Amino acid sequence: NPNLGTPGSAKAMIITPGANPPNIDELLASANYKYGKYLNINHFGSLTNDRSLMDILKILSKFFNAYPQAKKYIRFNIFGGRLDKNSRHWLSKSQYSENVIEYGRLEYDPVTGLTGREQIALKMQKSDVLLLLHGSTEWCREYIPSKVYDYFWTNRPIWGLIYNNTQLQSLLTKRNSYISNVQDDQSIINSLKKIYFQWHSQTLHFQNTPAISVKNSVDKILKEVL
Repeated sequence: NPNLGTPGSAKAMIITPGANPPNIDELLASANYKYGKYLNINHFGSLTNDRSLMDILKILSKFFNAYPQAKKYIRFNIFGGRLDKNSRHWLSKSQYSENVIEYGRLEYDPVTGLTGREQIALKMQKSDVLLLLHGSTEWCREYIPSKVYDYFWTNRPIWGLIYNNTQLQSLLTKRNSYISNVQDDQSIINSLKKIYFQWHSQTLHFQNTPAISVKNSVDKILKEVL
């Protein structure tokens, strides 16, 4: 405990909490990634009007006007939740509905015996790019989405749309991620352009830093204590 009553004597450290992956190591080992016909940019988890696919949808017209060939290849797949209302309304009036596919919540599969979380882990492993939508409100300055830890276990490329959070940006930068400023449309366009052309040339960025596990989080605490 830091002695806050004595100037200069306080000591603190920040521990980024860890998470363990689903216990499906054998399945994950056999889930070899392959470049396919479509560029699958996959989002996992809930969406709201404050953490919305609109952050990307709003730039699609400009992007596809510049790179019209990309329209038939790019797919945004939504797993584990439904589209937010703003995105659903926008898509209903757009020409890009085929570029967004909702899968909803994945439940226990009696055929394979896999739980919803285990199925999600496999789909993450087979994603071209994992989409991390951070949000666009002031509380995002101190908020890191819980799905970040699952994303780190996959070793798949991550595209994060970040709002003023230096710690989250640092975590993603260390893992060779694609990063956009959610407030800057050109930043989002530049990332999508890079992802699309690197997918086309089969040179997408893989993560290059180990996941944050429960073990290494505890090891860091014990190291400080000892």
